[in-house]
Amino acid sequence: MADVKSGPAMTDVTPVLPPQPMTKRWSIKTKFLVALLVLSLLPLILFVAIGRSELMSLQEDVKAALMRNGREDIGRLVGNQATIATAMREKVEVETRMAASFAEALLRDPAAFGHTRSYSASEKPEDIATASKLFWRPASPWLPPNPYWT
Repeated sequence: MADVKSGPAMTDVTPVLPPQPMTKRWSIKTKFLVALLVLSLLPLILFVAIGRSELMSLQEDVKAALMRNGREDIGRLVGNQATIATAMREKVEVETRMAASFAEALLRDPAAFGHTRSYSASEKPEDIATASKLFWRPASPWLPPNPYWT
């Protein structure tokens, strides 16, 4: 009897592929809930995106305003300091002119201001009220010996 085989020969067998996991299909309920989730999150995402761009624009405006106000404040401060310095210089100028005019008058006519003389503690001036007196303070280990004028 002849060997009759049914089906393909062993050498003609095609290899079997490993089973692939079946993709799970979403139910209509899940699809509907995902659609609602996307619809509810979409306005929130748009609101955040628009708000962020507005905040970045606002940040630049605030930075520019702060720089402008800072420059104005520094300019005002410089002006105030210049006014104070000018007033002090003018005061020193007036006092210097007054001292110079006094010195000129004294050099022109020394007798006009009267004769003054300093006296030591042992001398007796004619008018004690108009004379200045020089005396030495007692020696002290903490202070150097300097004269006091009274």
